[in-house]
Amino acid sequence: VYPAMDLVTLSSEYETFPLVLLEAMSSELACVATNVGDCSSIGGEALRLVEPKNSSALAQGWRYIADLGEEERRTLSEVARAQVESAFSLKTTAIKYLEIYRDYELKGDAVVGGVRG
Repeated sequence: VYPAMDLVTLSSEYETFPLVLLEAMSSELACVATNVGDCSSIGGEALRLVEPKNSSALAQGWRYIADLGEEERRTLSEVARAQVESAFSLKTTAIKYLEIYRDYELKGDAVVGGVRG
């Protein structure tokens, strides 16, 4: 489906971690999203964030993307994919989980086999 799209919009009033943005960005699509939940940490510079519950802001986000030249849009798309690959790859995610587990282990908060230790 993503290859047929020019733009992806997430117009939620509330989100935690919207995977649709990761999917769209990894498909090198420009995205406009409401600034809720983790949207800002997902998108970085590659995501056009707008105020939630504001249809005018959403339209301005679409207009911004539509007014980009071909080269600017291609660059934005490439930045989007690079953002996902660097921040959310399987390797990066695994490393982050290992850091969390080691942190708990060092603090003595680890739970192993149902026993806090």
